[in-house]
Amino acid sequence: MFRAVAYRPSRRVLLAAGVLAVVGLLAVLDACSAPHVGGRGGRRPSILLLTLDTTRADRLGCYGDPDALTPQLDALAATGVRFEAAYTPSPMTLPAHTTLLTGLEPPEHGVRINGRQRLPDGTATVAEQLRTRGYRTGAFISAYVLAKRFGLDRGFDTYDDDLSSARPQVVHEQLSVNRPGDVVVGAALAWLESAGGDGAPFFAWVHFYDPHYPYYPNASLAGTRFEGVASYDAEVAFMDQQIGRLLAFLDESGQANDTIVIAVGDHGEGLGEHGDEEHGYLLNEEVLHVPLILRWPGKTRAGTSSAALVTSTDVTPTILDAAGIVPEAPLRGRSLRAMANGELAASRAAYAETDLPLWTFGWSPQRSLTTERWKYIRTTRPELYDRANDRREIHDVSASHPDVLAALDAQLANAEAGFHPTAAPPVSVDADARQRLAALGYVDAGPPASVWVADGARRDMKDMLPVKQLASAVAAGLATGRLDRARAIELTRELVRQSPESAGFHLRLGTLLLQTGDAS
Repeated sequence: MFRAVAYRPSRRVLLAAGVLAVVGLLAVLDACSAPHVGGRGGRRPSILLLTLDTTRADRLGCYGDPDALTPQLDALAATGVRFEAAYTPSPMTLPAHTTLLTGLEPPEHGVRINGRQRLPDGTATVAEQLRTRGYRTGAFISAYVLAKRFGLDRGFDTYDDDLSSARPQVVHEQLSVNRPGDVVVGAALAWLESAGGDGAPFFAWVHFYDPHYPYYPNASLAGTRFEGVASYDAEVAFMDQQIGRLLAFLDESGQANDTIVIAVGDHGEGLGEHGDEEHGYLLNEEVLHVPLILRWPGKTRAGTSSAALVTSTDVTPTILDAAGIVPEAPLRGRSLRAMANGELAASRAAYAETDLPLWTFGWSPQRSLTTERWKYIRTTRPELYDRANDRREIHDVSASHPDVLAALDAQLANAEAGFHPTAAPPVSVDADARQRLAALGYVDAGPPASVWVADGARRDMKDMLPVKQLASAVAAGLATGRLDRARAIELTRELVRQSPESAGFHLRLGTLLLQTGDAS
């Protein structure tokens, strides 16, 4: 039988629970004069934000997967509201999280790719706004891709991105260095225990990276069908188990009724659909549709679902609404409170983008627009899907609906024109890391301007998936030692032949030749 790892409260937590009970009594006595902004007795609620890296909505039990082992997230949905149509604007961790924590689309906050940009100064984060209003703020990060150097630490009293307990990587990529969920939750629980004595509300962000490749077997899944198994679904089950420890803490410390919990995916995972096992390069349903569960005690109807189309931009406005804070600057998103209670919301479309094909290979970037009925992807060969009849986006109907395609292209262009673009400052990559990662094919030779193809002539990502897969196989073979250098050179020459516009392939080939002493 699957059970969450039990949370055993320390003496400090038991004392804190008593203090909270006294504070709650005083708050009731003072309720007539206290402003009501979401907590019990007029107190401001604490907020627990759980971000689920690489988590597909359709792999959770509460989203309809009968084989999922996700009882904790399912229970959270049973006591909260599940949003059926939640979408991320980016299939990459850093841009997606930057949107979650700012309420802005990627063009507006400027962070549009992993590992190369940091949040610009002057762009307010939700943590900054909460801290200035008396919230205790802490973040607990699972992967280097969200390290302090990328700017999301702003506003956090504690930003724990210590990766000294990181797991070994099958493919040595710095941006994928990560630590398991049990370690991250342990750090978060220690902070929550220490933060509970003064009655101040907290904002805690806990990031889970476990469903991201590579996968590991987890001992805590012993006794389940995932015992000894290293797979995507097993890692989702392990993440769910660790989330249970946090929810148990809220229950046992007496804070569950005063804490808003938001669980949201940053993006999904291909798992072979549309020809891609990973994420970042395509904008199809499996990578953009994310789980979003909101438990707001006393404000939302438990055990309900909302079919409203919502996006990651809505998370920051919801948190600020819960805290009774007017945003410091206009936000792209809107609070989920009304939609969570079944109120009709104005129709909207969900924007998404990826520049990863351009940065990595010099191929066409993509933009997409998702409406209640249609999904449009702008790329070299545009795509159109009828979501009402083809949610998995199997049948491209662009040829049979040219009028719809043209209308959505114009709508997308209008949306882009309404953005207020921001340029994010670059993050430097040291020479050693650049050489190591470039040799593996994970870092491009430079920004898109260095790639020598006009935009209209760039190759479409879906046509180039076999080349990408070969590049990934070469990189993995070099990293694990399963591919000898001579064979790597042969395969890299083939990559250069198939995609001469990909500067990274030329760089990798040159590096391999220099390492063998062959400059030819």
